[in-house]
Amino acid sequence: MKKNFVRIYQQLEASGNPLKANFIFLLAFFHSLVQERRNYIPQGWSKIYEFSYSDLKVSIEIITNLIKEYE
Repeated sequence: MKKNFVRIYQQLEASGNPLKANFIFLLAFFHSLVQERRNYIPQGWSKIYEFSYSDLKVSIEIITNLIKEYE
């Protein structure tokens, strides 16, 4: 899980905003957790969850827009 998390986190850009950096950290952690747990189906989850890299990118775009809106 650590390698997956580090790889994802390094690919994403926080752009100097500490709030955005925190959210990106959390999303990268969640994404790597979901991806790692897929290895343990059916023990890891009761359903198959698809949370791809594109879902991660869209989540970051949504968070970026929300942060800009409330600044």
